[in-house]
Amino acid sequence: MSFSAKHNDARDDGLFQILVMESDAAELERLERLLTRFGHRVLPAADYNEAMVHLKITKPDIAFLEFLPSRAAHTEMLAALHNRFPDTLVVLLSIQSGSETTFPVYRMHIFDVLYKPVRASDLQFKVERCYQRLRIIHEKEMALKALREQNQKLIESQERFWLAQQFSHLGVWDWDLVTGRATRAEQAYKIPGSQTFFDSDNINDFYSMVHPEDQARVRRAQEDCIHHGKDYNTEFRIQDPGGSVRWLSERGNVIRDQNGRAIRMVGVVLDITKRKHAEAEQLRMVERIQETQRLEGLGVLAGGIAHEFNNLMMGILGNTSLLMESSPPESIMRKLNSIERSANRAAELTNQILAYAGKGQYFLERLNLSGLVRDIKQLLLISLHKHHEMIFQLQDDLPCIEGDMKQIQQLVVNLATNAAEALTGRENGKISVETGVRTLPRANFSMRENLEHVTPGEYVYIRVEDNGIGMDDETIEHCFEPFYTTRFMGRGLGLAAVEGILRSHHGVIDMRSVQDHGTVVTAYFPREGLLQEKTEAPEIPQAKPQEQDQTVVLFVDDDEMILEIAQSYLKENGFEVRLADNGRKAVDLAATSPGDIDIVLLDMTLPDISGQEVFEQIRKVNSAVPVILTSGYTQESVLGATEHLKPAGFLQKPYRPNDLLSIIERILKK
Repeated sequence: MSFSAKHNDARDDGLFQILVMESDAAELERLERLLTRFGHRVLPAADYNEAMVHLKITKPDIAFLEFLPSRAAHTEMLAALHNRFPDTLVVLLSIQSGSETTFPVYRMHIFDVLYKPVRASDLQFKVERCYQRLRIIHEKEMALKALREQNQKLIESQERFWLAQQFSHLGVWDWDLVTGRATRAEQAYKIPGSQTFFDSDNINDFYSMVHPEDQARVRRAQEDCIHHGKDYNTEFRIQDPGGSVRWLSERGNVIRDQNGRAIRMVGVVLDITKRKHAEAEQLRMVERIQETQRLEGLGVLAGGIAHEFNNLMMGILGNTSLLMESSPPESIMRKLNSIERSANRAAELTNQILAYAGKGQYFLERLNLSGLVRDIKQLLLISLHKHHEMIFQLQDDLPCIEGDMKQIQQLVVNLATNAAEALTGRENGKISVETGVRTLPRANFSMRENLEHVTPGEYVYIRVEDNGIGMDDETIEHCFEPFYTTRFMGRGLGLAAVEGILRSHHGVIDMRSVQDHGTVVTAYFPREGLLQEKTEAPEIPQAKPQEQDQTVVLFVDDDEMILEIAQSYLKENGFEVRLADNGRKAVDLAATSPGDIDIVLLDMTLPDISGQEVFEQIRKVNSAVPVILTSGYTQESVLGATEHLKPAGFLQKPYRPNDLLSIIERILKK
């Protein structure tokens, strides 16, 4: 191997940086030429000052220094080099011959001496010797570095193990099956904040601490492991000296001697008390959610039945009233009165069903939205998959809102459940639940149409964001429809219920969604007192001055019997009646002759388009005509969605013909 090749093993670039300080210019040039030919980088210096310039810029591996003890500069150079780079190997260039004791004062700073005149072979030999020394130093440094790193890793590993045991109450146990003595780690038997309560090495003392109901199971699991080679994996309860019960999980296995005899059993023990409590709480929460969903389903069913039943009762009460006004014989009148009383009791029953279905009145109170979310936090978390995460960012100093606590809790649960279901099949799913306060209207509101009738001011909001599957434009368009779902089955009203609750609380909803990226839903509630500050008395549309003999009534209902009763009764009382048995027909009649219609009776549940949409279309062609709304649902559930259209009145089904006549006359007189 050549001289340069050997150095290529010692340094990454295959070169040494060598400082040469020699006052003889010809000798300096010769030494530089030789070292350069050997493949090294040379830093030439004719004196102390030039050498110091090199030392300020770079660190030499080897330094060949001209040295005469009588010259102070040479002595200073040696001292300066040692102070600045103590690991640089120094070879003195000297004209003196003889033993190395010539340099007793400087011996500790000198690696070797090269005597002048310098021969090429001597120079090559000295560099080779420096190379060997540097290689030894380098290998020793690398070995020491590796040893320090291994020691540090061992210390860190021991610290992590100790901390893991401390914080997780995880410990190691060792049971000598020959002597019966057991060593059990204190971490699993320490009450947080106190001393270890179990320090006996007698296995029987351990059994006495196990809950009586679990002792037989623990012994049986240990025997199966010892005698049948089964894995030891069991969970059991222990009773601490204070009487409280804690849960432990133990895993272990048997160590056998060369003859196959079990001599030791070793394993780990983990305190799982918190996990068991969480599992029990989660089970209770799941049962509560299932009960809530069951009641919600029953409520929707009951509400639908009540609505249809009210329509049927309209036919009974209406025809009964018409017969009673025809002055029938007394015997017939008694029967009609009996029918009317029974129908009234049935109507009261439907109102109770509507209240059960959540369509009744709200119980308003002052609420802190952040506090409300905190109260149901655990209920929200149990809807999550174990690999998903829910983050809460709840503002503490929120203004209060006025609302029904149960309804708003249902809104929050629905939003969180929808978000959790959007994460199905996704790893690292995340849901963010945030509360705060903002001023509406806002320029970056996604659903601009929802802001048309929003009272300006401060609104308290809850924002639920997920990184789930998201929705396309078509899904967003339909997502607020009752029972609409993209999943295999619907489990309630979902976002339709959220929107309904917000309407009843004079709130507004905003949604942003990007397919395959996630969805953000924000529900806004007016802060307490906002509506009282901003709202003026609504202007009720006035009937137009009568310029014709008969008042024209547009009566809209999909029930044929109700249409017949209304037409008959209103005609008898001098009204002209135009009938529409669906929403589109009503819109067409209103648009064809908007100036001829004096008042509208509009049922809110129609087979083709909603009553609200019909109302909106009528308002476009006739902004002043009074519109009386009718429904089998209660007034509160209907007017919340139509308040901005300024209905003139509301008539709850079932109603009598004279109730119909009374409200029409009252509205027309205003």
